[in-house]
Amino acid sequence: MEEISKFCAVALHGFLGSPLHWRNIEKKLNQKGIDTDWLVPDLFDVGPLSSDFSWEKWCENLVEIIRQHFGTKKVSILGYSLGGRLALNALFYNHNLFNNVVLLSTNPGFLKSREERKVWEKKWEKIFLEESSPRKIIEMWNEQDIFLNESPVAKDIFLEELKVSFNANSRRLWAQAFSQWSLTQHLFSLEDLTKMSQPHWIWGFGEKDTKYMEIKKQMERIGIPGDYLTFPNSGHRILMTDESQIVNFLSLNRL
Repeated sequence: MEEISKFCAVALHGFLGSPLHWRNIEKKLNQKGIDTDWLVPDLFDVGPLSSDFSWEKWCENLVEIIRQHFGTKKVSILGYSLGGRLALNALFYNHNLFNNVVLLSTNPGFLKSREERKVWEKKWEKIFLEESSPRKIIEMWNEQDIFLNESPVAKDIFLEELKVSFNANSRRLWAQAFSQWSLTQHLFSLEDLTKMSQPHWIWGFGEKDTKYMEIKKQMERIGIPGDYLTFPNSGHRILMTDESQIVNFLSLNRL
């Protein structure tokens, strides 16, 4: 009988998120009998994969950690939202490490205006440094267009998780992420993306996330490669609202 290998992956959570979101997915894969070896770092805890490091140094640190953990084995890289952008930069830094890429609710670099984006990033950096109420921060954060159709349950869960991780150090790292991991400073361009055929790409978007569904259309229009999936029951926070569909997809595809 042919031996089924482990599902080896690096999984990167989103802004204000935690490793718990991907760990929940991994646990359900294990319950389906799938053996996994996942590296799921906390991006907003002090360490080599925090926002203390900008794109290139962060990618260098990730490559070193992957090699220490997995050796020469190629792995999948899974990313949600900000974690998807981190995954993309890691891929362009060293694509030879990865055999599959799964990116959920990820903007690869579409901007209406670089200057407007920089102003937006500076505004939020200031808010996270100065605002001491987690409830007020999440209320302001949830007012953004991408969360307009989000379920109340997802918003409540997000607030409770934020309360647990909310402290002076996490606020500093969240604030730094806007400059260190700016959408305006990726290590690649959209044109670079159109030329990448390997590894295997999979993009997933919540159907209720109208802003990112428009980004999906733009990606298809300019020819960014990969399989495009739509999650009909989800807005932007796919990992919190569509765990079962993600688990089924990953188990069936056996990345």
